Amino acid sequence: MKLVATFKRQLLNYLFSTSNVDDNLISFETNSKCDFTFVRNYYIWCQHLDNEIDKDTLNNDDILFIATGKSNVNEAIEALIKESENWVFKIERVDYCEKKYFIQLHRSTSLKIALEEANSFDFSNVEKDDCETISIESEECDNGNLTITNFRLEVFESVLKNIIVHETKYVYVNDSSIAKHKLRLSSVSNIKTNKVKEEDEETEQSKQYVTVLCNSVLGTNNKKSEESAFDYFTRRRNDMHLIAIHKYGIRAKDDQDFVKMIEKLGRAAANLDMVEVKHSHALKLNSSSKQPFILYNSARLETLLANFDEKVKEGYYEEINALAEIDVSLLSEDLEWELLKLIHAYPETIQKSFNDIEKGKLGIQLLYKYLYSLVRTFSAYYSKVKILRENRSHLIPVVHAKIHLLRIFQKYFNHVLSIFNIEPVSFM
Repeated sequence: MKLVATFKRQLLNYLFSTSNVDDNLISFETNSKCDFTFVRNYYIWCQHLDNEIDKDTLNNDDILFIATGKSNVNEAIEALIKESENWVFKIERVDYCEKKYFIQLHRSTSLKIALEEANSFDFSNVEKDDCETISIESEECDNGNLTITNFRLEVFESVLKNIIVHETKYVYVNDSSIAKHKLRLSSVSNIKTNKVKEEDEETEQSKQYVTVLCNSVLGTNNKKSEESAFDYFTRRRNDMHLIAIHKYGIRAKDDQDFVKMIEKLGRAAANLDMVEVKHSHALKLNSSSKQPFILYNSARLETLLANFDEKVKEGYYEEINALAEIDVSLLSEDLEWELLKLIHAYPETIQKSFNDIEKGKLGIQLLYKYLYSLVRTFSAYYSKVKILRENRSHLIPVVHAKIHLLRIFQKYFNHVLSIFNIEPVSFM
């Protein structure tokens, strides 16, 4: 998906007649009424330009005034809006404060384009741009005993490898001798980036390893926990059992399906526990309500879409039309636009999680926060909007539009779950 990146480039081209500028001063806003913001002060932009600018020749420090040649803010905004008519997203409105401009996109046209691209995106066919090879090594467990800290390291390594598959810049290789970037994962905080020299029969070469700290899990005494991973899994399974019964009103059953569900929930919660905090920080476990909330809403989503499919089979609803035939203007709820914006924040989130890999700094916790944002917004939408409406001719197009949106959302939500090695929850 490249719509957000393309819009940023088009805006940069308009402001500077080049896209070869750091776009960090343009923000894609996912939890705001506006859609993009950018900094007004031209001198701040100058710090991010490749070429030096003669500031003495400028009569104004407002980037939009300089770009448009206007001296009136309303005229400058009108010129920007008119220019955007040929961009991937049309601008409908621009507001401003002392430091920033706030862009609102033309909702109906943006919805259609954004839905179509999100629907067509294929996670299994990621385009790799100028790939660089990367390898990962991890410290081994002492005496084969998997402690909770070892488990955190295992989850971290697995998630890293999953991200690399879907990140555009890197390709994972098992053989570190052919890797341009070599990561060594460790739970020991006093190990620093080091060079390891290896000799073989043919050559002697120096190989650079970047050590990435995945810090310890702390116990109740704020010291490194010696709890075994098995005991921790058991504890999380029991937690999820009690939460399912008391908070979500699930009846305990003796059948195998219920037992398997609780086992799966316990392991999923454990995986999420390990990535909630930045990897370089020690992890102190607490009774976070976020993991059950994420899993419960996975069950909500799966159940909702399964119920729709069942009603289609029963003949209550008509077969859903292709997305191209759907009236997307019926998606008029602000939360629907927010869900779609979150979907389009996925590429940038993946990129940010790997931005400082060469320094041994990663942002896996950003992907976790992104997952939680998806869930929180979906939960608000589910609670506010009735999706499966009565079978009436004027309501069916609305139902179909909402189901299309949620199926696209499901694709991205379940994909992020899979990066954390979690399967969707079919019921809870």
